[in-house]
Amino acid sequence: MNNLQDFPSFINYFRQLQAEKKGLNSFVHGGINRMASLDRSTTTYPVLWLETPSFTPSENGADNVTGTWSAAIVVLDHTGDMDYAEEDQAWADTLKMLNSLLSRIKRDNRGFALSKRAVEPVSPMFVTDLVGWRYEFEIEDYLDLCYKPEEWEGAE
Repeated sequence: MNNLQDFPSFINYFRQLQAEKKGLNSFVHGGINRMASLDRSTTTYPVLWLETPSFTPSENGADNVTGTWSAAIVVLDHTGDMDYAEEDQAWADTLKMLNSLLSRIKRDNRGFALSKRAVEPVSPMFVTDLVGWRYEFEIEDYLDLCYKPEEWEGAE
């Protein structure tokens, strides 16, 4: 089980997944501006893009506080000068990688459940022939919301 209680931990978990997944060569997180600004000549594809997540804290009335991360992952490959058969293979390979990532996320996180959301095709992107797949998800984890007086001026 992973500790995904803060933003850096959440991002680093997906960075680690990319590093450990064979054949998935790069990682980027953030909004469309970061993905669009990648230097396509130096980026090694396929790439895992973690879109900027949102976070929802909640409690169940029994002093259990949880936080739910809502985000999307996208696996993209650069098709460049590929013919249609090679492009179809890029579609197949990126879907296989996305499904592999989902199986790993499910294994690692008890607060992750596959939803009835579609795995969406992404094509073409940024006029540079990127194709792949996108999946929106949620992961819930316990949240430490203990009040810490030392973090406040004049607090007791």
